[in-house]
Amino acid sequence: MTKQLLAFSRQQVLTPAVLNINTLASDMQKMLLRLLSEDIEVSLELDPALGSVMADQSQIEQVIMNLAVNARDAMPTGGKLKIQTATCSLTKPTRGTIRVPRPGITCFWP
Repeated sequence: MTKQLLAFSRQQVLTPAVLNINTLASDMQKMLLRLLSEDIEVSLELDPALGSVMADQSQIEQVIMNLAVNARDAMPTGGKLKIQTATCSLTKPTRGTIRVPRPGITCFWP
């Protein structure tokens, strides 16, 4: 909780590490179930071929938690929340845009 508060206030020093997003999402599933309404079904669709990323674990956890809370707020009568991982490749011309390589997968490139 302290790490999350520090990250939120931007006082935490970033500690990038090699992460497996599938493992991180799986580890967070129980917490998300407690955080969300019992009327919301949470499912994971994790790409087994997903590679590792270099990122700060606390920040990625915060992103997943914020998205889940936003989804909960958008479903006041319940619904389904699916967390999906996938690998997507972006070419240089797509930089700065949002591109959908196939239905259901969105890639963001800063």
